[in-house]
Amino acid sequence: MLGGRTVTDRGRLVPVNLILKTAPIAARPQPATLRELASHFGLPAGTDLTVEAIFLSDQPVSAPDRRKWVHERIDALPADVFRELFPALKRLFAKP
Repeated sequence: MLGGRTVTDRGRLVPVNLILKTAPIAARPQPATLRELASHFGLPAGTDLTVEAIFLSDQPVSAPDRRKWVHERIDALPADVFRELFPALKRLFAKP
């Protein structure tokens, strides 16, 4: 949460200033600081952290975290379910 100047980074609560390698943030973060924070988490350019409450989400936000989430779920599928889903996955990942 930005109000408390901490965010969850890979499952750990971390002070924002440690991620940004700056002095502790005493006031409301500046737009440049918020852009740097969004970049650190691999968020799309233009993500407005003053409006979007992404750190309150229980879903993975960054592309690497989303890939990890998908990979973990695929690895956990029973063989018969994976066999049924494989044709759809193959189509999904086919090169255009």
